[in-house]
Amino acid sequence: MLNSDANITQLEELIAELRLQKAPSTQLIDALNELAQALSAVDIQRALEASKEAHALAYLLRHHMGLAASLARLSWLHLEAGAFDKAVIEAHQAQFMAEQLHDYVLTTRAIYVLAVAQRIAGNYAKAETHWRHLLSLAQSNNDAARQANFLNSLGCLFEDQRDFARALDHYRQAHGIFVQLNDTWHILAKNNMAYVMTRRGQHDEAQELAQQALHLCDPGWQVWRALFLHTLGVVHMHMEEYDSARSELGESLSLSLSPAGRKTTAVEALIDIARLELSNKRVPAAYDALEQAVNLAAEIKALPLEAQAHKMLVRLHANARDQDGADRHHDAYLTIQNKIELKRIERHVGLMRAEAKVAQLRPVWLQESRQLAHVPLDPYPTF
Repeated sequence: MLNSDANITQLEELIAELRLQKAPSTQLIDALNELAQALSAVDIQRALEASKEAHALAYLLRHHMGLAASLARLSWLHLEAGAFDKAVIEAHQAQFMAEQLHDYVLTTRAIYVLAVAQRIAGNYAKAETHWRHLLSLAQSNNDAARQANFLNSLGCLFEDQRDFARALDHYRQAHGIFVQLNDTWHILAKNNMAYVMTRRGQHDEAQELAQQALHLCDPGWQVWRALFLHTLGVVHMHMEEYDSARSELGESLSLSLSPAGRKTTAVEALIDIARLELSNKRVPAAYDALEQAVNLAAEIKALPLEAQAHKMLVRLHANARDQDGADRHHDAYLTIQNKIELKRIERHVGLMRAEAKVAQLRPVWLQESRQLAHVPLDPYPTF
């Protein structure tokens, strides 16, 4: 994996040098776009600032490629930040511009955002259509790396729908390509296959793959290690190897709660720790794990996981004949389920609203692209 901190520092130093020039340049725009991409995984706000600046400068300098690149990045960042309508409109504009420029990479980035937007809105058929389109583009361009990534995304899509057979098939195809390319993502693909296999009852095969993933994982990759430990803990729980499961789930939780960890994995680990404790008749420990899961899920706004933890607590309180406790958690569960449904409807409406806006904007984009194409570029514009 790349040293992202070093890459960000180098880009910031380059941008500082380019700012010293007497006028903005296309090199500055390209560097800002690269910085936004590098920052996307670590600091969304700074990434947005860099991307917005790149977009404004690209428009002023009529740098078509820089403009399309900034739109593709902005669309992803706005989707991450929850600005759903804006993200979808920007992704469509980025796709329009990328296709005008015949730029394959930017086209895939824009369609990728649209695919993810459809997935999180629950429009699985439309999301699959986008992923199939992306897969076809990658195959046509002999781009094995993106082909593997898109196969992996299709696997995630089918896993969301609990279609574990199709998920496993696509994860296997992705894994095969990653191995051929000697791409480190083959390690994550092994874990994906392991998790789906254990959901299908193929625990021995799942254990072998999860152990391989953990063995190959760099100790510094805490997010990945926590995922792999979680998968291995779930596998061992199904195999009734409870001591191993407890150790692995506990380590996954610890890594996920660290500053470099991913709190969503921590919630998932807590829920499975509760299941493990119930398998061992340790009911108080299960209560404790689920209460922690509820609080952490609420903190990070992971509504489906929060609902899942409340649902388990309803059963525990009901089994203990604590009707007040069961009612309290049932009410919380229903409230969260209503929020999830309202969010789903809001995203559906947002998609329809965005698609209608895009239909209105396409003629404008076409006119703008023609104007930009016919206006000579001034290397020293006046601001």
